[in-house]
Amino acid sequence: MSTIEFAIKMKEGSPVGHPLLASNVAQIFGLSEVTMESLLQIEYSPFTPSTMPKDNLRQKTIHDGYVLDAAGYVRDSYSTEKKTFDELNKDEILEEKLKVLSDGLHSQLSRPIVPTTLGFSVDGGIGDLISLEIGRKHERLSIKDSYNSVHVIGIEDYDIIISSIEDKRLSILDTKWGLEQKIKNVDLNTAAGLVELDNIDVNFMSTDVHMERRNTSMDS
Repeated sequence: MSTIEFAIKMKEGSPVGHPLLASNVAQIFGLSEVTMESLLQIEYSPFTPSTMPKDNLRQKTIHDGYVLDAAGYVRDSYSTEKKTFDELNKDEILEEKLKVLSDGLHSQLSRPIVPTTLGFSVDGGIGDLISLEIGRKHERLSIKDSYNSVHVIGIEDYDIIISSIEDKRLSILDTKWGLEQKIKNVDLNTAAGLVELDNIDVNFMSTDVHMERRNTSMDS
């Protein structure tokens, strides 16, 4: 049996006041030992402390008092409520929005699926660009597309594929820079500005990004 470190006064089945050290309660009431039974005899219950959950950007934690659980132990009771506009840390909210945007950018740039005018799509990551440069240098005339199908190409087709990837990656960056500027232009000193910020969609994840790395290197 674990040692009871804290105890709290009970009245009509509900905790009242604040927890005390169980040793102090024992001294006050002359208890030879602190057990569930000895505490109940003096209308006390053991108390189990807990760490108050941290607030997040939009909600705060409220300590509602103490509750008696089914095992006979009193515990802290918490709830959450929305922060008022004045309680919000606007700088942190802005920083979080920009972080989500940045994380989305990295996801999109990891290996976007890039359509080409050759009738198939390729993966457009940095590693894929390097592989294409190596393939062109060694005049390899077959490559794998985004779905691992093999295609025979000419040396001149490398320019088309590489340009398509570079255009795609620049397009993603342009979108990110535009959204970033839009976010930074929002006036967060007003509630309307906060709503405007929330309505800016920074979700970069889409179906044209490969989430699993596949082998798209040139065929040997």
